[in-house]
Amino acid sequence: MKPNVIKSTVLSALILWGAVSLHAQTSHEFSLSGFGSFFGLNYKVTEGSRQNGFDGGGEFSYHLFFHPHWGMRIGVEAAFLSSKYSSDGITLSYMTKDMNGANFEFRSTAGNYQETQKTMLLQIPLMFQFQTKGKNRYYLALGGKVGIPVIAKYKTADVTIQNTAYYEFEGYEYTTQHFMGFGEFELPADVKKMSFKPAFMLSAETGGKFFVSDVVGLFFGVYFDFGLNNIAKIPEALEFIAYNPQNPTDFTQNSILNSQIAKSITDKVIPMAVGLKFGLMFRTR
Repeated sequence: MKPNVIKSTVLSALILWGAVSLHAQTSHEFSLSGFGSFFGLNYKVTEGSRQNGFDGGGEFSYHLFFHPHWGMRIGVEAAFLSSKYSSDGITLSYMTKDMNGANFEFRSTAGNYQETQKTMLLQIPLMFQFQTKGKNRYYLALGGKVGIPVIAKYKTADVTIQNTAYYEFEGYEYTTQHFMGFGEFELPADVKKMSFKPAFMLSAETGGKFFVSDVVGLFFGVYFDFGLNNIAKIPEALEFIAYNPQNPTDFTQNSILNSQIAKSITDKVIPMAVGLKFGLMFRTR
């Protein structure tokens, strides 16, 4: 399902929501919940390995029931997602220019590389709901979410890089000219900002409601979120290890998900969650 189709579906659902709330006998619920999940920032890798994070967040929601069994839910969530990538060695090469303006192929290998990515998504869920009658109720909700990246960072461990330069017009590879950025260099651990695109997700949730009074209840459920689009941003000129001809021994190291090397290491990055949700409900009419 494409993002523009989801947007149209959300708009239609909001119009339907307004119509039924004006013409039907309705009941209202508000909920405050917390949740924890696995998977996080999900992507496959062609080299190295990726580990799932244990993530979570919180949600405030409004539930409109236009029938004893049927209703809709809209809310706002703060969802924290993460993932960790490790590799024994990442190798890259690309064409660039040296301090004298001569073209050469920059070749670099980052050994024992580790990177952790973290982001917070401001998520807007829109869910259709079914529930049973009674003081204790079973519920099922299906719908979608839009996730807007608010904060995104990546953290790297100390890494050793080995650089060489191949000059085609000379037919020679330089390996030890340290002042030109060729040889072995140590890059310290660092934390930097990164960026993601907005996410569009399908979502499902099921569980039970347990009202302790006419207006206050507890609920517990399991939920599943599945991202539909690739949220990775890959600027065309951003390299994993960026060579700087003005200062050849000062290297900029960028995230594997925000640099050109992502095209060879990963296929796509999608938010994904399978987890538990629990919270309080307040019912009115």
